[in-house]
This record gives sequence, C-alpha cells and structure tokens, in this order.
Amino acid sequence: MQKATYESLLNIMTSTGCDYAEIYDEKIVSKVYTLVDNKVDSIKNKITKGISFRSIKDGISKFVATNDYSNENLNRCASDIKNNYNDKSRFPNLNLEFETKCDTVSAFIHHNEYSEEKKIKMLKDANEIARNYSNLVS
Repeated sequence: MQKATYESLLNIMTSTGCDYAEIYDEKIVSKVYTLVDNKVDSIKNKITKGISFRSIKDGISKFVATNDYSNENLNRCASDIKNNYNDKSRFPNLNLEFETKCDTVSAFIHHNEYSEEKKIKMLKDANEIARNYSNLVS
C-alpha cells in the first residue's frame, strides 16, 4: 500500500480525538522442508498476510484485524474503530473482522483431518459459547 493510504486510514481513525492510533501490516513468508530418510521429500511455501488497526482513547483500546485488503474494507475497518467509541452497546475490547465473500464468513481452521461439517459445528459451538458468556456479545 502507498503511504497516502496509511495516512488516510489513520486520519479516519483519529478523527474522534483518540490518544493513540496504529496500523500494523504484516506479511509472513515461510518454507517447510519435509525430509524422509535424510532426503527432501517436499517443500511447501506459505504466505500469510493481514492488517490490524488499533487505537486508544480515554484508556479504552479498540482493535480490528482483517486479511481483506480491498479499499472498501480497509476504510470500513478504520471507520469501525472510530465509530465504536460512540457505540456503548459493544464490548470495548472485542471487534474482530474476518474476510467476507458472498455474505459468508470464511475462517481458516487448522487440522485438515476435520470434515467441513465438523468445522461448521466447531464455529457454531464457539458462537454459542461467546453469546452465552455475555449479553454484550452480539
């Protein structure tokens, strides 16, 4: 991203007069070498990208993280940080964003041995646990 894009996003985040704001943009490139009998059996490349937004105002910290780099989504995340200070109905330190496509949430769950049905059940169970924990979770 260009410097001007970061500056624009920071301006959105700080427009409420927050005490501190930061954007953390991360890209991790890794290689996994698998050896069998001291011989290279496979090499796997993995690239992980993500961006997070954090601000502090009057001692309250707000955080949003996403891997959707579209301009629309980045502006929405920065606006969520700004607008969340005025929204007292939301838990002050919990605001995570996942990449969305076609109105469905895509999340990566490790362990490929789990079936799609098991992964869906795990997410539904986690959702129910979070909602039962507090009426502030919506």
